[in-house]
Amino acid sequence: MDVPTLCTVEVPMTSRDRSARGFHVFTGPAAGPRQALAAAHAAWRSAREHLAAGREVPRAGGREWCARAVRPDWCLEWDRAGARIRDPFFPLRPDSVAVSAPASAASR
Repeated sequence: MDVPTLCTVEVPMTSRDRSARGFHVFTGPAAGPRQALAAAHAAWRSAREHLAAGREVPRAGGREWCARAVRPDWCLEWDRAGARIRDPFFPLRPDSVAVSAPASAASR
């Protein structure tokens, strides 16, 4: 049985008026942290496009990533995002592999 690699991407975020800060956490299957960052960023872009068009944000299905809880009034700081591989048998214990987004990945 093939167990997919579960990854978590944590993206710092700030409210547009800068009164609050937090993190948006994406979780899904990926080959590794770099692929997880790309998948999370693609899910976020798709969610923003759907919201801008007045449509509902799509739900994840199967091995897809989604961004159901995107807050349009918050700015995600992709240049400060980080990704980790999670152990599927111990999901609360991150593996030692982590990667941060390159500065070129920043887009708000």
